[in-house]
Amino acid sequence: MAAGRAARSFSVAVVGAGAAGLASVRALRREGLAVTAFEARPEAGGTWVLEAGTRGAQSSLYDSLRTNLPRELMGFQELPFTGAPGTSPYCGHREVRQYLEAYAARFDLKRSIRFGERVVSARRVTRGRGGGGAGWRLEIDAGGERGAYQEIFDALMVCNGHYTEARFPAEAAACESFTAADGCSQTHSHEYREPGCFRGKRVVLVGGGPSAMDLSVEIASVAEEVLLSARVADPAAFSAQLAKINAACGVGIQARPWVRAAEPGRVHFEGGGSARVDSIVWCTGYHYSFPWLDLGGDPAMGGPGPALGGDCVEALYRHVFLPEHAPELSFVGVPFRVAPFPQFELQAAWVAACLAGRRSLPPEAEMRRRAAEELRTQRETFALPRHTHQLGGLQWDYNDLLAEESGFPPLAGWRRRVYDASKENRAESPGDYRDKLPEGLELSLAEALRDLGEGAAQ
Repeated sequence: MAAGRAARSFSVAVVGAGAAGLASVRALRREGLAVTAFEARPEAGGTWVLEAGTRGAQSSLYDSLRTNLPRELMGFQELPFTGAPGTSPYCGHREVRQYLEAYAARFDLKRSIRFGERVVSARRVTRGRGGGGAGWRLEIDAGGERGAYQEIFDALMVCNGHYTEARFPAEAAACESFTAADGCSQTHSHEYREPGCFRGKRVVLVGGGPSAMDLSVEIASVAEEVLLSARVADPAAFSAQLAKINAACGVGIQARPWVRAAEPGRVHFEGGGSARVDSIVWCTGYHYSFPWLDLGGDPAMGGPGPALGGDCVEALYRHVFLPEHAPELSFVGVPFRVAPFPQFELQAAWVAACLAGRRSLPPEAEMRRRAAEELRTQRETFALPRHTHQLGGLQWDYNDLLAEESGFPPLAGWRRRVYDASKENRAESPGDYRDKLPEGLELSLAEALRDLGEGAAQ
């Protein structure tokens, strides 16, 4: 630890106790730092805790959800995630939550978490004489007798996830009159929990991602008709994929162009055409949202900072640090289309190493320059702002970089092989890939189990 930080206990606040928050608490404790995590709900697990489907819900889980990645790939390096012999590697959400509970118990993480305490605001402040410079003042609502209180920390790690704030496309505004017809509803996939409310109805789901695919199959099992409205680069390939899903699942989902507008009880599609439906389900993703994070801060800290959230957090250096506040402000878990838990572990290890003084970051100007360069490269690859943090195949070089920066062990090669084999399985059998184990995936998982077994024995 750096000399200045060794003179007193360096304190870090972690917002959120989902997988990213738990990994962060573990990493900070490993470095000998004083950590306090705040979790608004009474339990750990974040998005993996099932709750009622309302717009204010923290979790977007639905009752039948199974992972779209094998559990072995999802596990942290410090605790293997394996299942009983003969079970599918694509497990249900309850098993993931049990795994996170086991991780918390293994490293006694809950003693550093204040449950039922919601962070209302976090603001950068200067401390008085002898207070050690700048810090973060948190306003916390603990409810009950304790009520609201404030506390100052040296650093802040943001781990509140990005599957809570529903994202609606611009076209949703042109569909507001849809529900004026009797019996018509308009919801976001964030609110979905089970298909019963769509029984006998005509439903259009808007979106072309994994949630739209999975929910369309489940809803089609009870609905009169299901339309899947997607904006895709290759309509023929999309229709072929949908045909595979219909054949494998015994349903009759129909492809449609993107919904551009609606009137009471009827939707209109891009390029012409319309359909009478009873329900619209927007499967259009989520916004990054940090309404409690006030970067205006203390006037002595240099005035207002950037507004964060929306489609991306574009000012971040390597998807983790905001240059003007690094390393005392960091974000863990921002990227998507990745194997999440092991990446959280690496990001958290890097942040903790920087806060402990074992690792250093480039000067602020250099981080800004690199962040702008990374943003340009990402936009050239994926174009849309909402894809800024989409990594996919880019995650492996990124993970290796995190390991190098943090000094934490790099991910084993089998993880990439399992990821690629799983992706190929999903493309080949989009309707029932979770219940298939093709040779390439089976071989990769066998390698994973050998490695995980050897690691556990050491």
